[in-house]
Amino acid sequence: MLTSDEEEMAILLNRVEEESAKLGLKINYSKTKIMIIDRAQLLPRSDALSGYEKVAEFIYLGSQITSEGGCTGEIRRRSGMARSAMANLEKIWKNRSIRYKTKVRVVRALVFPIFLYRAETWCIKS
Repeated sequence: MLTSDEEEMAILLNRVEEESAKLGLKINYSKTKIMIIDRAQLLPRSDALSGYEKVAEFIYLGSQITSEGGCTGEIRRRSGMARSAMANLEKIWKNRSIRYKTKVRVVRALVFPIFLYRAETWCIKS
């Protein structure tokens, strides 16, 4: 038996498919992915959406979205990206002819934005 949420999702996807067909468009099943956000893991799984690949996480507009709804993975990912950007600027850090103030400005301009992208949406835990 379908849960009401999965049933509603299947109905909505069928409507999108029908309306798209009227315009000559088709849903590409190999590119379409579905993520069920179920933090408590209480929803039973069914075959209502079997034509679609189900994923636990994906990157959307540069941010990692997970089925748990937390931000820990995104913060770790952003931290790694910023660390990589710092490592790529190693020649600048070792160059003694570049002033310290200039190096700080480079970090603020090139590294901080990588780490802080969409930081206002992160849910911070204590």
